[in-house]
Amino acid sequence: MVENLVNLVDNLTAGELTSFEDMFVDILKERQTSDRLLKIVFKRFIRTESYSCAVLLRSACFGNKDYLLRRYDSYANRGLQLAYNHRIFREVLLGLERLGN
Repeated sequence: MVENLVNLVDNLTAGELTSFEDMFVDILKERQTSDRLLKIVFKRFIRTESYSCAVLLRSACFGNKDYLLRRYDSYANRGLQLAYNHRIFREVLLGLERLGN
């Protein structure tokens, strides 16, 4: 499922991404699915330079904020490590902003 989501995000336009985000938040509201799914996405984000995972984690701030709050330091540190990649860094900053609100 994660691989399909990553591939989907890679191919979406800005407008489609907005609609996708709403759908993804609905998926995350299902708690059993949410934690398992985010665990895989988070591991992939930490291990690889993945714009799609950054988008999914940013979107997760609306559906399962607690997951990223528990991993705030790791999420922020990885975002700083990837600051040279503006697309990923932007998504992480947006996610951090959402976690603060």
